[in-house]
Amino acid sequence: VKVFRFFKLFFGVVICIMLFLLFLFVIHTGHRPTDVKVFAVVSKKTNIYGKTIPVQTSISSHRKVITDSQNNSFSTPLFPFIDEGSSWKDPFCDEFLSNKFSVEMKPCGTSSHRVMCYGSPFDDKMGTCMFDGLAVDPKTLYQIMRDDRESVQTSNAIWLLRDVSSVNPCPDPVFDLMEKHMVKGNGVKQLAKTSILSVPQGKCQTWINGTSFFFNCYDNHIYFKFLSWYSLHNGILNFESSSGKLPSLIIRIPETKDEFSHADYEHDLFPEAKVMSLHDFSEMYDGVTCFEHVILTPSAYSTNAFRCKMADAVGRIHQKCYNCNGRGLPGTRFMTFRRRALAVCSLEDDPNRKKEIHNIVVQVRKAYLRHSTDNLRQFHRVLANSDELINGLKTAFPNANVLKMVAEDMTLCDQIKMVHNADVFMGVHGAGLVHLWWLQDTAMLFELVPHSQMSNPTFKMLSTLTGRRYFGFTKIKGGETKVIADTPAIIEELKKQF
Repeated sequence: VKVFRFFKLFFGVVICIMLFLLFLFVIHTGHRPTDVKVFAVVSKKTNIYGKTIPVQTSISSHRKVITDSQNNSFSTPLFPFIDEGSSWKDPFCDEFLSNKFSVEMKPCGTSSHRVMCYGSPFDDKMGTCMFDGLAVDPKTLYQIMRDDRESVQTSNAIWLLRDVSSVNPCPDPVFDLMEKHMVKGNGVKQLAKTSILSVPQGKCQTWINGTSFFFNCYDNHIYFKFLSWYSLHNGILNFESSSGKLPSLIIRIPETKDEFSHADYEHDLFPEAKVMSLHDFSEMYDGVTCFEHVILTPSAYSTNAFRCKMADAVGRIHQKCYNCNGRGLPGTRFMTFRRRALAVCSLEDDPNRKKEIHNIVVQVRKAYLRHSTDNLRQFHRVLANSDELINGLKTAFPNANVLKMVAEDMTLCDQIKMVHNADVFMGVHGAGLVHLWWLQDTAMLFELVPHSQMSNPTFKMLSTLTGRRYFGFTKIKGGETKVIADTPAIIEELKKQF
């Protein structure tokens, strides 16, 4: 009896220890850091092309994060639902500015859904494409997109997956509609055509389930950077609203050869999925990577915000866009993106804010390069008498805080916070004025417009689309190199506006 009791106690203790160790293992594996690189084969899967392949844990620890987010923190929408009555009412505004790409293109044939592209009837420089089954050689694609984008069409760096018989899924492609609605130079069209025409370069080494996004983004130019993010925001909202799902992965394709700035902000801007640069992705995954579904979003140049201000737009849509004032319409894509951007910096609007001058922010530009191939002399438009202007504003508005903003010396959230709290945001025409997006309803962008930029409505248009107050001040001297502002005239005009 004693021996029996001893063994009973012994095995009971062993079982308890094993259960405890199992518990620790589950806790550990369920909360691995999201940057762990795991390539272990976890199962066999018959994909949508009937081919049994090893399914690898592509960013497996991140996939755990996606699962958690779908079940918990993202069980409610990231951004509160806005009823349609608070969005565009004009048919053109609703069609064009809500990214309703109504022109459907099926280059692989009307019965094939392997490649689906969509364009706008209003402009021939916009478009997006979706793929069922896409293979990529990450290292080759990165080198080409970084160094020689035009050569991508002959690179075989991206191609459509074949079925079990290895038959070309798009043997007789027709690109007529793509050539009509997605003109030469459109990066989405380039990659779409390349994927259709390329020859497979190997078997899948890594398989990524779900829908992944590829998007182009500028490294440093803040205006085009935000337009790229805005384009991605639109693509994700379109996908989520139609599928009820979140993206699996977001891959950023470089627009230039420079080092990417504000990656941390980008990471927080899109919490739905892990955002990776194509460079980091190529370093993490050797060999061919295959995606179940891929969506290519329009570049910054192909966003409605950019096309609205271009004089070459088909049908002179920039005239129509001026009728699309977003003031009082919180349901527009411009405003949902605005809430997304502010949320990263924990900012909310003050509904009781009055139309008064308490904070004036003067943005002072440094000489800069948009990218490494730029001519420095062409782009700096420095406000030569900035100190005189700031001192004059302090004297004229003694009860206001007059702040000098040098964006290059600040984090992106610090820039956004400063402008969000401003009643007047003032600066010479330049990329940094994209921050007008964060101004509150009573605040104003006061743009100092050099004569060389008087035909460039970039920020007047963005102010219109976002419903922000705008004034373009043209009583200044100088051009692209140095700008000298008329301080007394600026003060006089500001007093009229407030």
